Amino acid sequence: MHQHGPDVVVEVLRCGLWVRGAAEPAHAGPRTLPVDESHERVLYDDGDPRTAPALRQLAQDIALRVTADYSVPVEVSGVHLEAPPSRPATLGDFPLAVRPTAAPTVSVEDFAPARPTAAEAGSLTVDDQLRATWSEAYEPCVVFAQELLRRHPALRGDQSPEEAARELAALRLYLLHDGHPLVPSALDADGGLADALGRRLTSGLRKLPAFTGPVTLRVQLADNDLARYAAHSTATATDWCAGTISGWPGRPGNTDLVILSTAGRRTALLEAGDPDVVLFPPGTRFARLRAETGRRNAVLLRELDGPAAAACDSSADRRAVQQLGRALTAWRKDESFDVVRTGTLSALLRAPTPSTIARNPADKAGTASG
Repeated sequence: MHQHGPDVVVEVLRCGLWVRGAAEPAHAGPRTLPVDESHERVLYDDGDPRTAPALRQLAQDIALRVTADYSVPVEVSGVHLEAPPSRPATLGDFPLAVRPTAAPTVSVEDFAPARPTAAEAGSLTVDDQLRATWSEAYEPCVVFAQELLRRHPALRGDQSPEEAARELAALRLYLLHDGHPLVPSALDADGGLADALGRRLTSGLRKLPAFTGPVTLRVQLADNDLARYAAHSTATATDWCAGTISGWPGRPGNTDLVILSTAGRRTALLEAGDPDVVLFPPGTRFARLRAETGRRNAVLLRELDGPAAAACDSSADRRAVQQLGRALTAWRKDESFDVVRTGTLSALLRAPTPSTIARNPADKAGTASG
């Protein structure tokens, strides 16, 4: 038996683990349950509606923590101590893909409080903070990510199921909240949690399918901002940047940024908003191909896949301009027929920032009238 705080214990049983209150129960409860060879069990006391949610949360945390140590699924079940001890009342299953080990091991001392205070925030992990700040939203994202990995195991790569699920869950939560910060600045004075979360989001994004082809976003640019694109050979996503594969007909903005994606990621698998979105992480670089003025301006960009990618490749630039031009013509034709796009990820639709590197004099693609 392990004490977890003043009011909760985690008792090791033959059939698995039992999360319950500190008071000794009046009868044996689930201690008499047989071992189920098909899966491991984490049970929690659901008899008191005031304590059941916290006990269930802890049981699910334990199940996640021991995922990497088991070779069978882990089932989380609620047990009512007033029910017959041989038949617990199951509130729901929590199947997990896991790795083999010789025997189950649980270290309850490592578990963080379900609802940390601001004073404790400095020692929290990303998972602790996400659960504390987004208590009702984060756990469903974890469950969604686990099911996604079960259906698409290749997304896991060489990571453990637990680690991969947490990365995808954080990314889904970020998209569901329209790209707004997930970590309150008041609880992250040194920025450590935000940095760790950024690395997790980027790693989660890289699991998703890459998209090769034109994407676009429509923005409002002042004349001097458009001139900056014309004066520089590259642009960089200083924050998360998204576009779509189907244009922005009928949406406001005086400039279409059209990007040839080579490593941007489709987010449709996460079912978190517009299924046509392609997302680029902070730091993504783009070669500026053209910056055209007209009734609606156009800036054509080519994604540079990796820091060593050459910003000046005349052959690649020509092919990109042709491909992007065809896509832009098609999207604007849709608009001429009064097609209006309704989906949006507004906070993620940020234009890449023109870099401070001067434009290559050999680059003939300048600002043209249209």
